[in-house]
Amino acid sequence: MTVNSVTVSDAQYVQLGPCIFFKIYWQCVLAGSASFETFATLPVNPTGFTSIWVCQILPAGASQWSLGVGFTTPQGTPNNALRFRLNGGANFALGTTFFSAEGFYRWT
Repeated sequence: MTVNSVTVSDAQYVQLGPCIFFKIYWQCVLAGSASFETFATLPVNPTGFTSIWVCQILPAGASQWSLGVGFTTPQGTPNNALRFRLNGGANFALGTTFFSAEGFYRWT
């Protein structure tokens, strides 16, 4: 799956000790072969443990937001990304998709 035409409407973060707290709202166009996961690259790699948070996703063609899961995988690939999945593990619909997430991860 390819991610095109990314627009970040709101992105904030603050470092508190070894943790990065973030808020991000973005939209993109998903194309190609549908997949169950998409990524957003982080400015610093997470370390230590996996961080998991709830996110909201408005899939292409949908009229209501869906709950999703977001997480980092310090030992996974890619290890420098916020990873987003729809609740239930379904593939994303192709087209314009919106994401909203708040959470934190450990980086040192």
